[in-house]
Amino acid sequence: MKRQKKLILVITLDKAFLSHRKEIAIEAQKQGWDVTVVVHYTGNQNKIQELGLKTIDMPLNRAGKNPFEEMQTYKFLKKLYKKEKPDVVHHVGVKLMLWGSLAAKRTNVPCIVNAIAGCGAMFTPDRLNSTVTKLIILGLHKARSNHSTYIVQNNDDKKLFIDKGIMNDNQTVLIKGSGVDTKRFAYREESEIASKKIRFAYSGRMLEEKGVMVVIQAAEQLKAKYADKIQFIFCGWIEDNPSALTEDQINAHMDGDYMTWLGFCPHVENELRTCHALVYPSFYMEGLPKAVLDAESCGLPVITTDWVGCRDAVKDGYNGFIVPPHDVQAVVEKIEFFINNPQKRQEMSKNSRELVEKNFDVKLVVKQHLQIYDSMYTKFVQSKKL
Repeated sequence: MKRQKKLILVITLDKAFLSHRKEIAIEAQKQGWDVTVVVHYTGNQNKIQELGLKTIDMPLNRAGKNPFEEMQTYKFLKKLYKKEKPDVVHHVGVKLMLWGSLAAKRTNVPCIVNAIAGCGAMFTPDRLNSTVTKLIILGLHKARSNHSTYIVQNNDDKKLFIDKGIMNDNQTVLIKGSGVDTKRFAYREESEIASKKIRFAYSGRMLEEKGVMVVIQAAEQLKAKYADKIQFIFCGWIEDNPSALTEDQINAHMDGDYMTWLGFCPHVENELRTCHALVYPSFYMEGLPKAVLDAESCGLPVITTDWVGCRDAVKDGYNGFIVPPHDVQAVVEKIEFFINNPQKRQEMSKNSRELVEKNFDVKLVVKQHLQIYDSMYTKFVQSKKL
């Protein structure tokens, strides 16, 4: 009996898999791959199993800096790969790219796919020369393999990792983001919004580097002039991260009316469709921010920053605005533009949806991933059997 092709997808958290990668795994399984999803459980593993996918809990501390604790992830993956003998392993994120690639090399996994979904805090310009980042880069050099493909979401990350000698240009594939389910994040006309106030949303993790405080400060500046005309909602959760805001820090600014924090929103599309625009002034090392693409799919114009990943998700003046990072006043000015120019706002709304349909539909992203798996399998596995 012919052995089924085996794929292991390794992603930080169960909820990250569900929001960013599930369509890839489902389609791979439909196309004949034996798929296993390896994630750190946070209480959402049953939702993965309900999709008909096998799943395994992985020890992982995303913010961990203890080398002995970090080695547990490496040892776990090494033992798993030795037992399961996958044809293709797909790691998402820099930390899993490091430990997963080392484990895959030690266990002779024939095909390694590494997705750089943003570089995170370690690769910000002010931390590139830190001891920790230098050690990670050294580890990534050791993890390099001729049987690897690197997926990047923007050209800034591609240049950075090539310049650091982590990957070669011919091993690299640019895929624009994780894709958007355009049916789930369906377009809405502004006329469908029940609120008489103009509503601005922030969506994403409640991190300082995602620009949450920039949104809050901009909202506070606008309150005296527009309190009876606008509202701000924050859809996002707190996680274990050095730049995460605390509940007390967030709630100190919320009043439940002008500014409201909704916490983690499992059906964030329902909240986005009640809003007129997204404000996402991130200075985090993004891949291509899914929060922005999801909002655009619903028809929200976007205010974001001239920063890695963010600048690739918005066309300035077409479906939103790109402002300098950390510039609260620039954010205030663009919010005021949306308040005072409803016709232009609605035009940008339609442009946002069109941009997503042409460039970021999840079907396009899934197809590109399956092509990578199949081509690597043919080159490095099937050819060896002939």
